[in-house]
Amino acid sequence: MSCRCVKDQEGTGELQYLWNTGATAAVISESPTQPTTYTVNITNGSESCTESIMISVSNIPEPIVIFNGSNLYTTETGIGYQWYLNGIAISGETSATLEPTQNGTYVVEVTNATGCIGASDPYVHLSTTVIDLKEFRTRFYPNPSTGQFTLEINNVGTVTLQVTDLSGRIVYSKQLRSSSKISHHMVDLSGLAKGTYSLQVRSKGGDETQVVVIE
Repeated sequence: MSCRCVKDQEGTGELQYLWNTGATAAVISESPTQPTTYTVNITNGSESCTESIMISVSNIPEPIVIFNGSNLYTTETGIGYQWYLNGIAISGETSATLEPTQNGTYVVEVTNATGCIGASDPYVHLSTTVIDLKEFRTRFYPNPSTGQFTLEINNVGTVTLQVTDLSGRIVYSKQLRSSSKISHHMVDLSGLAKGTYSLQVRSKGGDETQVVVIE
């Protein structure tokens, strides 16, 4: 046996919506800038119901990367941090402070207590160590220049020269051979755009990195 329930009055059967914003769609999209309560009234022509929801608003973190001479850090307070180098997450670097180990573009993401995540503007870190010929084997000058540089090698053997832009992309690479204790080589970077680059020189005496500026 079966049983069917029948209402005394029948509505139209078509649901109609009215939000306190004036919208009449079943789904609305809102972007409140402060805590806001949204109310919707739903009716089928004869019966209606009302429901409300309060949306809390939390500011997105806006971290700023600062370099204090040895470490990168952010003053933005959060419950979670993640550092990136050239767009790649650095494993294990999840605190507010980071000691940079290489040149490149650093970004920190900060997560606040409400779960909102904000990323800093990119921070370009380039070593500005002054090269001392007593300690190092090469010298690159004049710096800055219009793109014409002289590489002075104080070492017998093969030297690999590599130039990268601020994103870490290799824009120039060359191997040089020195048969005398001190030799000079012309390096033409005039085909590169004006700006700041990172220069790495690899020789049997070790790796050296410095900032190169093309004006």
